[in-house]
Amino acid sequence: VTNLAMVGEVTNPAMVGEVTNPAMVGEVTNLAVVGEVTNLAVVGEVTNLAMVGEVTNLAMVGEVTNLAMVGEVTNPAMVGEVTNLAMVGEVTNLAVVGEVTNPAMVGEVTNPAVVGEVTNLAIVGEV
Repeated sequence: VTNLAMVGEVTNPAMVGEVTNPAMVGEVTNLAVVGEVTNLAVVGEVTNLAMVGEVTNLAMVGEVTNLAMVGEVTNPAMVGEVTNLAMVGEVTNLAVVGEVTNPAMVGEVTNPAVVGEVTNLAIVGEV
C-alpha cells in the first residue's frame, strides 16, 4: 500500500485495514496527517510523522527526535528518539493502513508482509 494520497477514510479494510497487535512490524515512515497512534510498545523508529494527532504513552520507543508542534506526548517511557514528528496530535489506532492498536515490538513499518509497503501515506482520513 504505497502512496495513498488524499484518502478520505480508510477504516478497517482487510489486509490493509486493521492490523491489531502485530509483532515485529517493519517500518512506518512518512505518515502524513495520521489520526491517532496510541500505546506503541517498543517501537523501533517512528520517522517523519507529519500532522499527527496525539502521541500518547510511547513505551520503549527507539527514536523520537525533533517533535515539532506536538499536541500531547504523554507518559513516554524509555523513549529513545522520535525523529521529525511534525504537528503531532493524536496517533492512536494505526492499523498499517487501517488500525494498528497496541503494536508490540514494532521495528520499522515499511514494507510489511500483509500490506506490502505502507510508505508515504499522505492525508489519510482515518487510519
